[in-house]
Amino acid sequence: MLRIALLDDNEFQLSIEEEMLQEYLREQSLPAEVRVFQKGSDLLEHVKEHGPFDMYLLDVMMPETNGMEIATILRLQKDDGEIVFLTASAEYAVQSYEVKAANYLLKPINRDKFCQVIGQVLLKRMNDTRENTLTVTTVDGPRKIRLEDIQYVKVEDRRPIWVLRENSGERRQIQGPALRGRFRDMMSVLLRDDRFVECGPSCVVRMSAVESVEDDYLLMRNWDVLYVSRGAAAEFKKKWLAR
Repeated sequence: MLRIALLDDNEFQLSIEEEMLQEYLREQSLPAEVRVFQKGSDLLEHVKEHGPFDMYLLDVMMPETNGMEIATILRLQKDDGEIVFLTASAEYAVQSYEVKAANYLLKPINRDKFCQVIGQVLLKRMNDTRENTLTVTTVDGPRKIRLEDIQYVKVEDRRPIWVLRENSGERRQIQGPALRGRFRDMMSVLLRDDRFVECGPSCVVRMSAVESVEDDYLLMRNWDVLYVSRGAAAEFKKKWLAR
């Protein structure tokens, strides 16, 4: 599931932008979690607690911390989410490239232009996510890891553990902060990729990293053993054999 943040201090404009976004997502049958914010500080706090979004729609002209400053902070935190600025002036177009923004939309926002830009950005995001890297929240801050290095992700004591290939260039295990939401929601990006499959309510594995599937456990190619319920193992084995 895609995660999208929408930031605008004007409540009326925010409701219009959210309505256009939700309508586009419904038309395209794209499952997504949309979060709206009227303060940049609230958005940054949410990212700190729940991890980065796939896309940020940021109003540029705001009191306190403006959208451009928010984008700069996100990039300093190594957040590679797609950024689209919402602005009443084209003068910010040049600055938008400094924070690697995907695009910008001029207010008042035209619906057709909005759908065109959002569609292009989301398509790019989904393709990039499948082919390259994933930014994850760890106890040491955001970390970018290659999808091909992920062997599996599990939960221990409410904390996600990312287990990577031995020669990935990273530590073999990367620990995330305590979960505040559902594990499956956090794994939505991986689960959009058919190389990864759930093998229970608290574990997602890379299919090619599995050596064998037994009655109540998976034997991984790195010799780790993941215990699962018999029902989950049986269902997983069907998908594993069919790959």
